[in-house]
Amino acid sequence: FRAEEHSLGAPGEAVGLEQIEVISEELRLNMQGFDPMINARYYLMNHGDEIIVPTIFVLGTHHRHKISVALNHKDLEYEYIEKPDLPEAWRIPLHTPGFQGESPIPLKWDDTWLVETHGLKEAALKFEMKLPPGKTLLDVNYHASLMTNLINEENVYKQFVYILAPAKEWASFGRLDVEITLPRGWKAAVEPQLKAKGDVLTGIFQGIPADALALTMQMKNYWYEKPLWYFCIVLVVLLGLVSIRLCCLSARLIAVRFAKSMGQVNTVA
Repeated sequence: FRAEEHSLGAPGEAVGLEQIEVISEELRLNMQGFDPMINARYYLMNHGDEIIVPTIFVLGTHHRHKISVALNHKDLEYEYIEKPDLPEAWRIPLHTPGFQGESPIPLKWDDTWLVETHGLKEAALKFEMKLPPGKTLLDVNYHASLMTNLINEENVYKQFVYILAPAKEWASFGRLDVEITLPRGWKAAVEPQLKAKGDVLTGIFQGIPADALALTMQMKNYWYEKPLWYFCIVLVVLLGLVSIRLCCLSARLIAVRFAKSMGQVNTVA
């Protein structure tokens, strides 16, 4: 999220940018369900006269939809731009963090490499903000699909990235308040680091702590899952063998009865 001067994502000082302060951002990421919800709320302060600021918001994830942008609770029109020309710091990172003792996890979508020399293309929202003197509230909400890295049957990672770097371009940035709600019982690794309490990760930062917030999640594996899975396989095989045996016995019984009935017919004849 930042103001734009000449071209989308072009570095440099935007007109009026020096008078706009981001007091704080509240970032809420709800990772539960099949349709994770991202809510970004910005508290802005205009220290000058009323100004119109062309703005871009970088979307650093996959399959973005159900997007809404509102200024002081009034919807704003926006332009959705695929593959914008962005500075390197605004690009999607190549990895998300690994769990304790693991290397960083490459970003993937199922079995297809999505990020290879930044091959995964970002998207951006472009809109104009008319900012009066004083405080203004900006809300950007959207749904996004999680990326999936299928290393093997026991290591399936869900991944998500939220780009923070553009916010560094404003006159100043105060506090970043982050809250991530995880699927129940899942474990997570996140950079920058957040505090965990149950299924919720939280963190408060002064300024922008990193170019991106990168999240790796994994369903917790319980000790009984693999034995239970093997038991189900064996049970299915046994039921199949029993079914085959019953079919054979039924077919044999039918054949015997048919042969006896044919013998009785011959005797009567």
